Amino acid sequence: MYSTCLQIKRLYLWKTKEVDMATYTITVNERTKEGRGLVRYLKTLGVIEIPNETTRKAIKELNEGKGTVCNTFEEYLEAIK
Repeated sequence: MYSTCLQIKRLYLWKTKEVDMATYTITVNERTKEGRGLVRYLKTLGVIEIPNETTRKAIKELNEGKGTVCNTFEEYLEAIK
């Protein structure tokens, strides 16, 4: 599943009212043809930002369970030394 937070700078309602900022959270199943198409289209519009290589690597490591779990801030400080 692909979950993303979309930020739209201007939203026009009935071509008369203008809203400066709106945020929508949608879940798209990228395993379907329709889901892949929607995500591809939103990327071309610039609505979905494509993460850089470092971010993609970090997400992959977390999905593989390679993250460090800390219960307190002190444990975190010890973990990053």
